[in-house]
Amino acid sequence: MKTKIFGEHDEATIAQIDRGMAAGGERAVLCVDGHKGYAQPIGGVVAYEEKISLSGASGSTLRAETSPSARTRPVRKLNRRWKRS
Repeated sequence: MKTKIFGEHDEATIAQIDRGMAAGGERAVLCVDGHKGYAQPIGGVVAYEEKISLSGASGSTLRAETSPSARTRPVRKLNRRWKRS
C-alpha cells in the first residue's frame, strides 16, 4: 500500500491525496485530522523520490517536525525518529 489513510475522510480529500500520488508520489499519508486543502489535503504528506511535500501538513500533524532544524536533518535521521513514535 503506497497511501496510508488514518480515519474517515470525504471523497474530495481522498481525491487530493490520490492526485499527489498520481503526480509521481512514492508514498503518502493522510492523517486522521486531514481535510480538503488547496493543492493537497491539510494533514496530508506526499513523498516523492528525492523530496517530501509538506504543503498540506501542519506542525501539530508532524509533531512540529517542520521546524527549521528538522528541515535540515537528513531523511535517514527522520526515518529513525519516526519509527520510534
